[in-house]
Amino acid sequence: MEYIEKGHLPQGDRNVRHVTRNFLPRLCNQCSAPPCVTVCPTGATYKRKEDGIVTVDAEICIGCKYCLQACPYDARFINPRTGTAEKCDFCLHRVQNGIAPACVNTCQGRAHIFSDLHDPDSEVARLIATEPVTVLRHEMGTRPGHPSV
Repeated sequence: MEYIEKGHLPQGDRNVRHVTRNFLPRLCNQCSAPPCVTVCPTGATYKRKEDGIVTVDAEICIGCKYCLQACPYDARFINPRTGTAEKCDFCLHRVQNGIAPACVNTCQGRAHIFSDLHDPDSEVARLIATEPVTVLRHEMGTRPGHPSV
């Protein structure tokens, strides 16, 4: 497949008008009102009290896929090896040790930023205060955003 740069068309292809490409990562939105928690029959998916991060206890998950159906952001999946549900949890194993999530460390374009929204001096709070912000699927009432909101 030939790569088409923005505004440039391959020779002889007159049917293609203008091609652009957008990427939207499908990560957990760490909802304040997560439907995945409500539908989980075993309590494997839960919202942590200390920080509000939505996570999954793989020891309790039975792989029923209810949480996959409930997530309006298509952010959940079944691990083919374990048969249990998984999702982004901000790399809790890293964050608990003072290390940024892997997506933040590896994103050279700085599209991923991780800091405390409630701290007005944090990078995320400053960006939200100065840049236009959009919430995905606002109509779902999940209140995506910072987990402790």
